[in-house]
Amino acid sequence: RGSGAEGRDRARAMPFCQLVCGPPGSGKSTYCRGLQQFFALCGRPCAVVNLDPGNEDAPYEAQIDVGDLVSLPVVMEELGLGPNGGLLYCMETLEKNLEWLKERLAPLGESTYVLFDFPGQAELFSCHGSVQRIARTVVNDWGFRAAAVHLVDSHVCADPHKYLSAVVLSLTAMLHLELPHVNVLTKMDLFTKHVPDGDPEATVAEYTGPSGMDFVRGALAGADDPFSRSHARLTDALCEVVEDFSLVSFATLHVENAKSVKRLVRTIDKCNGYAMAGIELERFDQIHGLSAQTDDPAEAALEDGLFDANAGESIDEMARAIAARAGGRTRGASGPDSDHDDGYDG
Repeated sequence: RGSGAEGRDRARAMPFCQLVCGPPGSGKSTYCRGLQQFFALCGRPCAVVNLDPGNEDAPYEAQIDVGDLVSLPVVMEELGLGPNGGLLYCMETLEKNLEWLKERLAPLGESTYVLFDFPGQAELFSCHGSVQRIARTVVNDWGFRAAAVHLVDSHVCADPHKYLSAVVLSLTAMLHLELPHVNVLTKMDLFTKHVPDGDPEATVAEYTGPSGMDFVRGALAGADDPFSRSHARLTDALCEVVEDFSLVSFATLHVENAKSVKRLVRTIDKCNGYAMAGIELERFDQIHGLSAQTDDPAEAALEDGLFDANAGESIDEMARAIAARAGGRTRGASGPDSDHDDGYDG
């Protein structure tokens, strides 16, 4: 075999992961479930690690669950802590028992792509150190090539103040984690309900690009409500901070839209350097007939049909179609390999 193939094998053997974070309700668990399905369709081994001790009914199949180490309800009851204090205690407990996590990651193998689903409390990604130290251990000591994926519900775009707050929180998480980072506006199928006026493509460009603070200032210029007047100087100062760092922009996602998921996966793969991305996504395109995609978020939103909940083929529909094809081939096959047909043509 040539040196190029050997290099690809070595790169694939390196463990890759995403650290999925974002405020409560931003869609982290749904995102992990969607990617788990998507990776199954494109042949990428994937495992989801639930690191949220308060998420006892996750919609995905978790290969590792922090609830087996520490339980948030038990901590709250036995120590008399509230939800936030109990969660911080649980994350500190995980930090002190990282060998527990390492032992459970080992059987997955280095070729398994790992999604770490973190809790959503803002303290963990702004002023508390446990998640930061856990991330450093995963990357520096265990050798994972990681990308932090910070999700924000697109409903924040309905209010300039909420949007500014979300941008500041995203910037804080980027600086706190110190990792390759992708910010994502989720639930884009509902975007036009939150922001009904104007051209959708132009509006998405305002919210996803680095010039978002110009939009915030413009939207609040001349606002005469008491809150805007009393916080005008603070708002302007926060806008300046965001602009000075010039780090925050957003990708977009409608997790039920296969084109949208594929586009985001490609962006994250570039971010953490996942070596097999080109091969897997090309295979996915061949199987499902998806064409090449633009990198511009505003054009992407229209191209993928993000504003229409019924546009495009969903991941669930693709999974059902593959299962049906695989079932038909299994019933019609007589050879010894028929039970192992995964439904792929490639």
